[in-house]
Amino acid sequence: MIHIVTRERPGSRKIGRLRLGILCSFTLLAAPAPNACEAPPPDITGTWVTKLVTPGQISLPAIPLTTTANIEAVIRVHISQSGGNFVHKLEICKLATPTTPDPNALRVSYSPAMLATMGATASIPVYTPTVGGAVTIPQFVIQTGSNKVCSGSCVESDFVDSDGDGQPGVTLPASVGIFTVQAYGALTTTINLSSSTLTDAQTIAGNAAFSTAGQVLRTNPPLLPSGAIQVQPSTPTTAVTAKRLAGDVPCSTVAGMFP
Repeated sequence: MIHIVTRERPGSRKIGRLRLGILCSFTLLAAPAPNACEAPPPDITGTWVTKLVTPGQISLPAIPLTTTANIEAVIRVHISQSGGNFVHKLEICKLATPTTPDPNALRVSYSPAMLATMGATASIPVYTPTVGGAVTIPQFVIQTGSNKVCSGSCVESDFVDSDGDGQPGVTLPASVGIFTVQAYGALTTTINLSSSTLTDAQTIAGNAAFSTAGQVLRTNPPLLPSGAIQVQPSTPTTAVTAKRLAGDVPCSTVAGMFP
């Protein structure tokens, strides 16, 4: 191990760098194996943020209703190291599903309390990332409103008050045509960020595949029947680019970064 001590005086930093360069040169000549003089690998810990925008469909078979929509999701993934694992915590910070071409065909609101339930954590073994190399990101399954997958056959006892408002499942204020209701239901969202590459130390580029399926238990007022719901992109994957922020940046900050 090489210890270099310099005093803070004019020109001392330049001299220190010169000494380090000379010592590193001798070290490389004597022992070409990896050593402290080499640049460290990129640090992928921190908060990665992106906005996913893709066309898709929203289906409510029980009505029945299927409409096209633009699916817009602001996502953050916080990566930390715990022992021999990289721990990935994904959260959906902002969500919108405006229908097209008629934005009034189906309007759904996603409250902060509901979005706070839209998160999942997954871990993978630690690896050494390289610029230009693949980045391994695990698949995430977000379960909210129920502890099981509900796609039309769940009963009230299967629902969990995830957003803490005293109603079963999560509450989704929705308007269908002239009807406005509070819909109580459960959602299962799967997100897979595949084929991701660390294009530079602060950027990950790749493809995202996701889908959402669930069930509406009932509505208030009881205008709509219980039944399955589905949100599905029009294409299997969507290109995404994520940027790294230092530290653990909360959703409240990340959501404001994307209009």
